[in-house]
Amino acid sequence: MNSVHIENRELLVEELRQELVGPAPAGEEIDTSGPIRNIGEDDRSPYRQEGSGEEILTRDRPTQRYGVGVLYPPRTRDDDPTLEGEPENEDPLPESEVVVAQPPVSMDDDAAPSAELRAHENDRDDFDISSANTLRPSSMGVSFLAEISPQSTVAVEISGGRYERKPALPEREWWLRRSVEETAECNAEALLSRGRATLEISALGPLQLQVLVRARPYHRRSSGVQGLHLVTVSLVNRSEKADTLDGRSWVDERCLFQSRFTVRLENPGGPAAIHPYPDGQEASTDAEAASIALLYRHQHTFAIGHGCAADWEKGSPERVVEVRAECLPQFETPSITPDVRRADGTELTVGMAPLAGLVGHTDGYQELEEIVSAYEGWIAERWEESRTLPNRFEDASVDHLGQCESAAQRMRTGLEYLRTDTLAREAFALANRAMLMQRARSDLARREATFDEDEQRQSFDRPYRPVDFVALGEDTSSWRAFQIAFLLMTIASMADGASDHRDTVELIWFPTGGGKTEAYLGLAAFHMFLRRLGDPEHDAVDVLMRYTLRLLTAQQFQRAAALLTAMECLRRGQPERLGMHPFSIRAVGRSRFDSEPG
Repeated sequence: MNSVHIENRELLVEELRQELVGPAPAGEEIDTSGPIRNIGEDDRSPYRQEGSGEEILTRDRPTQRYGVGVLYPPRTRDDDPTLEGEPENEDPLPESEVVVAQPPVSMDDDAAPSAELRAHENDRDDFDISSANTLRPSSMGVSFLAEISPQSTVAVEISGGRYERKPALPEREWWLRRSVEETAECNAEALLSRGRATLEISALGPLQLQVLVRARPYHRRSSGVQGLHLVTVSLVNRSEKADTLDGRSWVDERCLFQSRFTVRLENPGGPAAIHPYPDGQEASTDAEAASIALLYRHQHTFAIGHGCAADWEKGSPERVVEVRAECLPQFETPSITPDVRRADGTELTVGMAPLAGLVGHTDGYQELEEIVSAYEGWIAERWEESRTLPNRFEDASVDHLGQCESAAQRMRTGLEYLRTDTLAREAFALANRAMLMQRARSDLARREATFDEDEQRQSFDRPYRPVDFVALGEDTSSWRAFQIAFLLMTIASMADGASDHRDTVELIWFPTGGGKTEAYLGLAAFHMFLRRLGDPEHDAVDVLMRYTLRLLTAQQFQRAAALLTAMECLRRGQPERLGMHPFSIRAVGRSRFDSEPG
């Protein structure tokens, strides 16, 4: 990705974080150690605290300014009129609760999650996350599966911010941010013996925090790993109910903002291993869930969040060393390439010029055969790989490969159709030539035109030169493997009304910029040429294009218009074969943003 785009994306993400989560320090630094003076009653300028540069909220209270990543005190109402009448948060841990020993959770790798595991995830006894999903939560937590021994140490690093009220002028209050950076640790020996531990955080003014850790033995019979435990770590706001001052309840000073924490397990011999979290799809009867489990079997979930998102730093593909609780998670999706390569590393593409009949020594059909054969070979390799998969993936793998074989057979049928049907072969050649012209013309630099008023003549900055389509670069003049595979798979059913796949809706699933539109346009050009070759007097609608976004509509209209222009040039060159009716494109309909049709 272009570095400028990366910088812009990071800027947008940071702006979004500052707006929703905070903090967003801005403005000049001022002394806040004493009474705040020298400001006007109408001054709403942003300021920062002298020395630390921490944020000062001069307009809104913290609970009004930020709505994400806030842990409220339990059983506390805010005086904001928009929150009046809402139920109080439940106390996530009554002091009188009795700790009861829990049985271990057991699960076989090829079995569905046991009742004990489901109970662990949903049991009301999970006191430390009981308020995580309320409207105004007082806790957040993460659960994960880890190897823990009595010699292990559980370290929880907490970060966030709290705000203190500072009178600035009569009838006005400012709020000064104080950074919260705390670490709580516990020895695993005591944790394992009791099943849970409570870690107190040092006093933070009126804000009182606790870290609650719960561990339950977990047996995965086929793993052979000893000391596995399902662990839930939560951060809880334990602040007392806010006092009332001047008829107003200052809950803001007892909230933790920008809440975040990291859990790290350490063993004497190095970092403790955090394993993939057991999921509930291992024996799912839902076909879609089974398909997803198969496709993403190498992409593991290492933690789940309660009232927040879980994140982690990758170690080995099967282990991580730490997990985090994030209130505003972000993830960069890896880029996907459309390139397919041969065994020797060269890219597998098919040139348009040979398929268009512009290269005398080859017609390009050998490359089409290579595409189909390569796909059939890849399917055969996947069948071999499927024999090594766990039993729970068997049905999904058979279904996937069955669909692949169906697609491969349709590609082979399309190739034979082109070889044996004269009109289809000619239409395919014309479609390739039109696509080649469209691509070449789109990539050419525009000639600058000037008009001489005196001579009433138009001139250009350089003379016109015909394009050598055979000598074009490979990026401009080639089909990518998935594009030509799509064309081969669909042309027979497009042309034959009695095809078994006539009613199948064809969809290319690929990220933006991969070349989906080119494949669709190539199929459209083939279909329009085939109809004209069969009936030169044909003059009806062949293709409907609809896009919901105005910018995308305009862009795709331009690309389709460029193709239709190339097709019209070819038609005028042989009107006896392609008829006298021009190929044209028309925009119809009305956008909900437009006042006139367009």
